Amino acid sequence: MKRSMVLAALLAGVLLFGQGCVGRLVSEGMEKGLGPTGIVLPTGPRWSEGDSQYLALYRNFEVAPLRCEFADTPVAFTEYFPGKLRDQMLSKGLPMGQPGKTLVIDVDILAYQPVSSYHKALGPVEEVVARVTLKDKAGGQVVGSAICIGRTYQSVGLGPKWKAWGLARAIVDKWIDEYYPKETRHEREEQAAPSEE
Repeated sequence: MKRSMVLAALLAGVLLFGQGCVGRLVSEGMEKGLGPTGIVLPTGPRWSEGDSQYLALYRNFEVAPLRCEFADTPVAFTEYFPGKLRDQMLSKGLPMGQPGKTLVIDVDILAYQPVSSYHKALGPVEEVVARVTLKDKAGGQVVGSAICIGRTYQSVGLGPKWKAWGLARAIVDKWIDEYYPKETRHEREEQAAPSEE
C-alpha cells in the first residue's frame, strides 16, 4: 500500500512538472530544425500582395555595406550578417554579380536585443531590428522599405549567428522572394548550369 502511494505521488509529480520540460524540449528541437524567425513590416511603397512580378525588372542584386545605428551591435553580428544574407540570396536563386538593372539592399541596424537573465527565466527571446531599403542602383530611387526583424525564441538559437540568419531570412525569404519571379530564377539557373556531356 505504501509502495503504491509513493508510485502514485511520483507519477503525479512527473505528470505535473514534466509537461513543461517536454514542451520546452519540443520547442527547442523545432527551433533547431526550423531555424530563427524572420518578420517583415513594410513601411515604404506598398506592393500588391503576392505580386511576384514587382521586382522582375531587376537582373542583379547587390548588398550595400552594413550600417549600425545601434551602437551596441555585437561585432560578431556585423561579421556574420553579410555572409548569411548572401547565403540566403543564393539559396533562393537571386542573381548576384550579373550585368543589367541592379537592386541594392541597404540594411541599417536599429536595435540588437540580447537575452537577459530575467528573460531567460520567462523565455529566451533575442532579436535584431533593421531598417531595410531596396534602391534602384542607377536612379537611386527607393523601390521598397521595411522594418525587418530576426528573432529567436529558444536557448538553442541564442547568439549573433542565429540573429544574422533570422534577419537574412526576413529580408530574402519573407520579402524579396515573394516579389521576384520564380521562373526568371529557373532560367538563370539552367543557363548557369554546366551541360552534362
